[in-house]
Amino acid sequence: MVCRTGLPAWPSHHHPGGTSGNGTCPADALRYFPAIHDGLHLHRRAALAWYAPTKPDALSVDPRSNGYRGGRVVAGSGLGQGRLVVILLLYGPGFASLTFTFAGLIWRSQQSDRRHALMVLAAFGAGLAGVVAAGVWLFSGETSYWLAMRDLALWGFLLPVFLTVCHRMLPFFTGSAMPEVKQWRPYLLLIAMVAGSWLHGILVMTQHTSLLADLPLTVLFGYTSWRWGLLPSRKVRLLWMLHLSFARLAVAFFLYTPAGLMPSLSLGLAPLHAVTVGFFMTMVIAFVSRVTTGHSGLPLQAHGCGVFIWRYMSWH
Repeated sequence: MVCRTGLPAWPSHHHPGGTSGNGTCPADALRYFPAIHDGLHLHRRAALAWYAPTKPDALSVDPRSNGYRGGRVVAGSGLGQGRLVVILLLYGPGFASLTFTFAGLIWRSQQSDRRHALMVLAAFGAGLAGVVAAGVWLFSGETSYWLAMRDLALWGFLLPVFLTVCHRMLPFFTGSAMPEVKQWRPYLLLIAMVAGSWLHGILVMTQHTSLLADLPLTVLFGYTSWRWGLLPSRKVRLLWMLHLSFARLAVAFFLYTPAGLMPSLSLGLAPLHAVTVGFFMTMVIAFVSRVTTGHSGLPLQAHGCGVFIWRYMSWH
């Protein structure tokens, strides 16, 4: 739910002095930063299963990550202004530990193809840079560092991780349910998608129009969605949920293009809403539904509760 509750704290512009144009102070928004990273939890466990040299369960419970968990608890507790320092001191080292632990797993892995894991690790590096930017903002008061934290978290970290997992798993899920659909996932496609996300973030952070990234990404995500089997997947409702969630990325970046053509045509927070709720939230629900049914031996069918939640998030 952080994508919905955090949207008011992610304004498109800020007035001097650290207060946003809609009256929201970045200090109020920092509490959402640890929660944003919770969207990674499912993907981190998947990466452990792909590349870990030992059992994932033995590695996923790392005592050094207790600070990361503690920072999340404090972030949601609303303990006042002093909580910001506590969040940083707990969450920062914890997230850094997770980053270096994951790097160690990749280094020790016996898998010959570690390209997806390396892409996730690069995203971890961007997320860690966002944590550093949060610290600089906290101790300097420079709002520009808070904005950098926001964009590094979204475009540098979270979206690349989701794209990497989609690139690895969505064609596989489709091929398993519908063998007639040929799996198509060239590695250059993943590089293009992640590079586009990073380019969008860089252009936003440097206060340039993001049209250079948005138009190509609109076309790329639309074409990829079609090549991955958007239309044939309608025969399998659970698969259809996954493909529709991914297809919303093309819609989201299309919504960014009017502002790039002319600032007066900006659609406000609608494009961001389409990325965070339209893609992130619905994709997590669809992935969880697919993985839990597959690993529990149940038929690969979408059940009433999961479909209801997915539809609810899709229309909100």
